[in-house]
Amino acid sequence: MRTHILTLGCTGMLAGAVKELARRGCDVSLLSRRPGRLISKRMHPFPCDWQDVASVLAATSKAVDALDQPRQALVWCHDKYVAYALARALAPGGETVDYFHVLGSGVSDPARPDRLNRLNDIYKAIQGIDWHAICLGFVIEDETSRWLTHSEICHGVLKMMTNPAAQHVIGTTRPWSAKP
Repeated sequence: MRTHILTLGCTGMLAGAVKELARRGCDVSLLSRRPGRLISKRMHPFPCDWQDVASVLAATSKAVDALDQPRQALVWCHDKYVAYALARALAPGGETVDYFHVLGSGVSDPARPDRLNRLNDIYKAIQGIDWHAICLGFVIEDETSRWLTHSEICHGVLKMMTNPAAQHVIGTTRPWSAKP
């Protein structure tokens, strides 16, 4: 049986993770503006504009028709309405979909837990979706801090997809005042 992983917006910063998923034998649908950046036997391009709900939903429908219902989704999308619409579109597919949602560091500000809690409540209400928040943090080195590298992000995402948890922070978000 094929394992289909649907990805949205993952051909740039998350390209390393997508390549690794394909190397592991997964069929990876690439919903992206430029999915042709990544070509292999296991990567399937479905061009769309991640800022346009109708475009993403049309590409999703094509991916599901071609590769079957995904077991997992990896989503890096700044538009909260598009990310939500995608989750709703994947929900009625029968089996529960593990929905790995990569989120910018702002959502994990320790002083603002309401941001992540609000998203959690929204996605937990969708029957058929098991939502996992992957929050991007930063790295503190000596007396300075820096943003995560693409490699660090990909490693953290793959780790979360292998051993899912409700929430995971790649790097750190504490102290928030130390962010770059």
